[in-house]
Amino acid sequence: MDVEIKLDGNPVSLRPTLKAARRVSGAGGFQTVVNRLQSGDIDHYIAVVAAGLDKTNAEVGEKVFRTGLPALADGLVRYVNLLANGGKPFRPQKLKTVEIDGKTYAEVENGEPVYVDEPAGDETAGEA
Repeated sequence: MDVEIKLDGNPVSLRPTLKAARRVSGAGGFQTVVNRLQSGDIDHYIAVVAAGLDKTNAEVGEKVFRTGLPALADGLVRYVNLLANGGKPFRPQKLKTVEIDGKTYAEVENGEPVYVDEPAGDETAGEA
């Protein structure tokens, strides 16, 4: 599953490959790269785009700069997450739930139910 971005006004596809994953992970690990993208580190933006296009950093650096980091942020974070998940979109597993006395519990490995409903809040808050 490729991630489409616009680079210097032109649509391009970042391809999730093992080679790209190794290049991106080598920049400190996937989580570090996502953190650096979110902090606006242009060198990491360039590295991720270069990995996704199988180009050198020098080949894409000026285009990344002209595009601007905010325009690339969402696509690059999505791309790094794809790389971390073997090129597949992340789909969290749905928990099997059971109702017990009107409350929702999730089943866990050892068979013990764990309460998963969020508390409704203090019903008496604000009352005099």
